[in-house]
Amino acid sequence: MKKKSLDIIHNEKIIFDPFRHNFICFMDTNIYCISLQTKKPTLLAGLRNGDEGYPNGIGDQARFAGAFGMVLNSKCENLYVCDTENNAVRCIDMQTKNVTTFVGEDPDGNNDDDIKDSYLIALDLDENNLIVAEFNHIDYIKFVNIQTKVVSTIAFLENPPKFIYRIYRDMINIGI
Repeated sequence: MKKKSLDIIHNEKIIFDPFRHNFICFMDTNIYCISLQTKKPTLLAGLRNGDEGYPNGIGDQARFAGAFGMVLNSKCENLYVCDTENNAVRCIDMQTKNVTTFVGEDPDGNNDDDIKDSYLIALDLDENNLIVAEFNHIDYIKFVNIQTKVVSTIAFLENPPKFIYRIYRDMINIGI
């Protein structure tokens, strides 16, 4: 069997960028674009050898530590990524490939935004707020205002049953 250049079997999420005709997928510490024309992956952000870290930067200068959920705004300008192990939501400018910490822990270890273990992410229908669910504490769902970057908790369940996790995941996937 011929080895694939990019193994997407372990990918948690793939989204479509209709503006650039690419699929975007993540692999733990890297985010790739896969062209519909060439079917070849190109690195959007992160380091190919899988080194984890906090640094912001352009393309392969940026680092992630457990990138999971992601959402692309309707104008395909910004890709928001849950950087789970860095306790942050990162933003990738799709034009420049510049990665910045949108909210959460920054490269200096400061975290005033109350983002912990972000895992699932969506935009509300007006694209005014990110909706973020936590991984280790899935009992929290938070809003992040896009303009002000203010984080507020909108849902909390103490010791939720496992089926709640699946409901939260489905809510995030359909943008509720």
